Amino acid sequence: MDRYAVLIPWITTQYGESILLEVRSQYVRQPGEVCFPGGKIEPGESAAEAAVREACEELGLEPVDIEITGIMDPLIMGDGREVHPVAGRIRRTDTSSFDLSSDEVAEVFLLPFDRPGDYTWSHFDLAEMPDEALPEKLRGYLSHYGEYRKTGATDYLEYDGHGIWGLTARIIQKAGCVMSGTDRTVRLAGLDDMAGIKALLRKYHRDTVSDEDRPDGFVTTAITDEQLAELIEKEKGVTVIAEPQETGADRILGFCFAAPWEFWSAWPLFRHMIDIIPDHMFEGKKLAVSETYQYGPMCVDRSIRGTGAFEALFFTSLQQFRDRFPVMLTFVNQINKRSENAHTNKAHMETIAPFDFGDNHYYLMGIRTDAADLYYK
Repeated sequence: MDRYAVLIPWITTQYGESILLEVRSQYVRQPGEVCFPGGKIEPGESAAEAAVREACEELGLEPVDIEITGIMDPLIMGDGREVHPVAGRIRRTDTSSFDLSSDEVAEVFLLPFDRPGDYTWSHFDLAEMPDEALPEKLRGYLSHYGEYRKTGATDYLEYDGHGIWGLTARIIQKAGCVMSGTDRTVRLAGLDDMAGIKALLRKYHRDTVSDEDRPDGFVTTAITDEQLAELIEKEKGVTVIAEPQETGADRILGFCFAAPWEFWSAWPLFRHMIDIIPDHMFEGKKLAVSETYQYGPMCVDRSIRGTGAFEALFFTSLQQFRDRFPVMLTFVNQINKRSENAHTNKAHMETIAPFDFGDNHYYLMGIRTDAADLYYK
């Protein structure tokens, strides 16, 4: 089966890191769609060599203009083709100097990767949704695909007048860990990670967060050393984004907690949730404490927000529990719109019901643990 490579070109601007995207010309298939430069891997070529070659041809660059910073795992398409995404920093930051191949590329634009608040992803089940419920631009793109136009599902984003969907959307949402050129990994935590987790928790906890970071959200759950050690060792419930250091333990840039309800029963809010869970339905079935577990809090360092870190943590954690529970539950404070939007649009969670505890108003949210296979392949 043929193998293909695409370059994820990223540029550091005064606003931070941005991804360079192409708009396909009228002379190629799927005209007007947004894509990455790329093409078929020729015999004897590596994925990185093919990605650089194609980018140079399409963008008018030289190989010296591209610094490879990482390679993602290949994505397997429905017809069996392998697509190998390769990230590369573009040393030339003035895109107006690019000599675009007019036969293939109509224009290029930058998607700011460090400012995710500038845009919001949506998710559409193409097999279920009527045409009129889809954005006009997406309907136009789907018209290029004939009988395959209404199969599967896609994430979708409109930015600066352009629509991004399909494979390009999938790659963007996973691109953060290969853009920076680091060896960051998303993995289960060990006891050696406790100091790093606690440091990140202190940095973003409600009682200690800086005035600069507070508007972007904070963590409210407090946890003792003993509880954290139990969560790591016994429950296998802490997923982290770890960055290796030259000496000592990895630097922890993100964490996500998850555990059965028995573990959380020491907290009053969670005891209340345990009491109300049997009163609610999810996907047509009555919820049971024994068939669900609780996720959260999650914390991501500001330096990697907007790079796909949230999705990587969320769905990796979800995968860790899929063989133990069919459904994951969590809560979101109704005044925390940033968290509500992230869990609805990025994590694809469903709001089950509102509930109150003390003076606060929350949403009970849920998702099937096998959803990671659909949204984070």
